[in-house]
Amino acid sequence: MKNRGRPYLCGYDLPSAPALEARWRKERDMKKKRAGHPKKAAERLRKEVAKRKGGFRGLATVFRMRDKDKSGSLNASELEEALLAYGLDVTEDEVDFLSIQFDKNKDGTIDYCEFLMGLKGQMNNYREQYVRKVFDLLDLDGSGEVTVDEIAERYDVSAHPKVVEGTMTKNEALEEFLHSFEGSSGNKDGLVSWEEFKEYYAEISVTIESDDFFGMMLKRAWGLEPPVKKAVPYSEKVVDELLARIREAVAKRKSGLRGLGNVFKRMDSDNSGFLNEEELTLTLRAFGVDIDVNEAAIGQQFSKPTFSYRHSSPRF
Repeated sequence: MKNRGRPYLCGYDLPSAPALEARWRKERDMKKKRAGHPKKAAERLRKEVAKRKGGFRGLATVFRMRDKDKSGSLNASELEEALLAYGLDVTEDEVDFLSIQFDKNKDGTIDYCEFLMGLKGQMNNYREQYVRKVFDLLDLDGSGEVTVDEIAERYDVSAHPKVVEGTMTKNEALEEFLHSFEGSSGNKDGLVSWEEFKEYYAEISVTIESDDFFGMMLKRAWGLEPPVKKAVPYSEKVVDELLARIREAVAKRKSGLRGLGNVFKRMDSDNSGFLNEEELTLTLRAFGVDIDVNEAAIGQQFSKPTFSYRHSSPRF
């Protein structure tokens, strides 16, 4: 029997207006919770796009397809459609925030080239300097362009994750790399400019938070040592905070300080009693201390330009 005063259709009671509103609010709140604050939308989308095979170039293609009047801009509705078409899960609040953030002239539209550049971001100086160093290694005549053949000759795919896993051959990994420049989104001219090379690694950079891991990837691929980082002076407070983390890790280990000393000795290949920043980083990570190369520079507080584990032991 239907209830008086409530909507009724085909023998079923329909939810009342307050019930529908409550359900809508609950779904909206769940979406917001999944997405996080709209201000974090750009960061989340940046990482999601970078992980996709098509990357930012693929997203640019979708934007161009949605740009019916070829104006180079999209309104908020078209932006949302394009992001969803590319398989990116966005909420209305996020789209509204992005629209306001990237609508430079406040005319209700977004220049999608500016949007892509803003979303992608730039490499920091250290990373761009390293990428430039690799490109200059290839660009022997200083023309600002290198051929795909020159890239293929120097690029080492043996450390490629899929090659290591055995899911891809070296030739397939090399072909995938070159396809980034000469594939469906490349200009197929057989040449790679500095801007194209930098753009490729800018997309890779988005997915890698650590500078030292980014540098390790380039070193394995091209066999080129990273540029030297400038030493950063650290306050006594920062040094003490790092030492406290090391002490905490030592206390958790059954082998204690002696175990840390043994790890130091194993890393000291020339038995000099000193470790460089990279060796110190690997040593402490092996002992369960989360540290990056920048923090490892603190070792210079004990001895320059390398870290003396013999002289630092009392401070641990």
